[in-house]
Amino acid sequence: MKDRLEKYITKRKIEQSARINNSRLQKMNARFDVLQEIKQEARTTLIQRLKQSEFYKGVLKSLIIQGLIKLMEPEVTIKCRKEDVELVKEVVPETERQFNDLVKANTKIKLETRLIVNTTDFLKPQDAGVGGVVLTGLQGKIVCANTLDLRLDLCYQEFLPELRAGLFPDLAAADYKPRAPAPPTHGHGHH
Repeated sequence: MKDRLEKYITKRKIEQSARINNSRLQKMNARFDVLQEIKQEARTTLIQRLKQSEFYKGVLKSLIIQGLIKLMEPEVTIKCRKEDVELVKEVVPETERQFNDLVKANTKIKLETRLIVNTTDFLKPQDAGVGGVVLTGLQGKIVCANTLDLRLDLCYQEFLPELRAGLFPDLAAADYKPRAPAPPTHGHGHH
């Protein structure tokens, strides 16, 4: 009788534990879905803003200059989406001048960078659906990916703890520790 009672109690505890775990998983999935919706809304808003040609030109210039600062090469090739080629070509002369002036004013390096727009090989939609650029130096040996998709992902990852804490205050306070702002990153590293 005692064995049967212990088995019954154990079985009930296992069932209760399974229900609790299932409930936790459902909650986690719901939270994940909400966070993905926020990321998608940010992406959609960014896409809408980029339809304003002057705004996008400014973004492209900034992305290119940031990449050039990382590369510091005399000749840099810019790869972009096919639909952005003409805009990139349009901003190249001014961007080149701004970067070269920046180098002269802030360094002792003698560097005149020349930009080349790749007009035969383009960024794929899965890599740069929103836009942006990938810069290469040393005949493609140094790569600086500075697409808006990568930037959006970086922002999302950086602010994920704050998003979670703001949206889901029921999460344990110990799970959320505000971080000092990360230093700005320009691109997504070298490959």
